[in-house]
Amino acid sequence: MDATKLAKELIDLHEHPRQVPPFSARYPGLTPDSGYAAARQLHAHRLAMGWTLAGRKNGFTDRGLWERYGVTRSPAALLEAIEWVAHSVEIVSTGTLTDAHPVKAGERWSTVLEGLSLPGLSLTFE
Repeated sequence: MDATKLAKELIDLHEHPRQVPPFSARYPGLTPDSGYAAARQLHAHRLAMGWTLAGRKNGFTDRGLWERYGVTRSPAALLEAIEWVAHSVEIVSTGTLTDAHPVKAGERWSTVLEGLSLPGLSLTFE
């Protein structure tokens, strides 16, 4: 599987968004390793274009897909397995790493970043 060909397509899709058939149907021999290799090339392209890495998304948003794809780790186990967690409201709101928390009027949620020249995030719900 040619990860460079896939990476070029990913870059083109980013620059010219459109719907395409699944990669798995068009790239025989596509494996997690070749997919990650293509993703690394896309990442390098984005950095070359001036993007800045600020976080990562870890895990499946939809736990209903876990069994289908053989994911057996709990969110707590996932957190223990990674060295850091992305600074993002999405982690809380989508249930990617934790169960979604109900939001109540008057609540204030905030985060602090360490080691990055980015401000923390503070939200007050009305």
